Amino acid sequence: MNNEADLRNKALAGDAEAQRELGNRYREFDLMIAPAEGEDRFEPTLKEAVSFLSLAAEQGLVEAQVDLANMLSLELPTQANYITALTWYEHAAKKGNLSALIRLGMMAEQGQGQPRNYPRAAKYYERAADKGHVLGMFNLALLYRSGRGVEASPKKAIKYFKKASDKGDLYAPYYIGEMLEFENPDEARSWYDTAAARGLLEAELKIGQLLHRQGHNREALPHLRRAVKLGGAAARQALTTLEEIGFEQ
Repeated sequence: MNNEADLRNKALAGDAEAQRELGNRYREFDLMIAPAEGEDRFEPTLKEAVSFLSLAAEQGLVEAQVDLANMLSLELPTQANYITALTWYEHAAKKGNLSALIRLGMMAEQGQGQPRNYPRAAKYYERAADKGHVLGMFNLALLYRSGRGVEASPKKAIKYFKKASDKGDLYAPYYIGEMLEFENPDEARSWYDTAAARGLLEAELKIGQLLHRQGHNREALPHLRRAVKLGGAAARQALTTLEEIGFEQ
């Protein structure tokens, strides 16, 4: 459905898929509507996007419900739009959409369109995690790690971080390493290695610092030098450790 006129005709005739596609083309500014004199350049196009996505969402098209809610809550964030977005995420979540569950959890955690509610966020994340969503696993692990909305449990935090890591999450093995670093440095090193192998430079810093504490300075050196590429505070930490070892960058 590449022809704009054909797409619009189908959308106006009630085709939900066409309504969604047309709405998203306006949303992404592939199509634009000229503003009236004195009107914001993008406002009429964004209104058209919301209008067509709303038509598709009201017909029960789950993908359109999520697209509309994402647009309202992430791209046009106002209190009123948060509240409307919550409604559409809830509709989509009831139909099993996992992205909607994650967004409901994040909005509850951040207090968007509602008072901040960590226990509610945890329930949404758990529902998504139980259905295999990696971000549900990761976010739930963070809550168990901090004790927000749930009773703090390092064991459960590590459990869900491991589940997320098994699905290839970049940061999950790093967090496991942090939690185990002083209790079990060898296991922590293994998790940091996993994160580093996935390209996380922060893990290189942790490996370098861990090796330095264990007296393995020559082995620590390449990890610390890679960590310098991070810039900012992490780079300063890496440089400080390099100075302690006695090597220049």
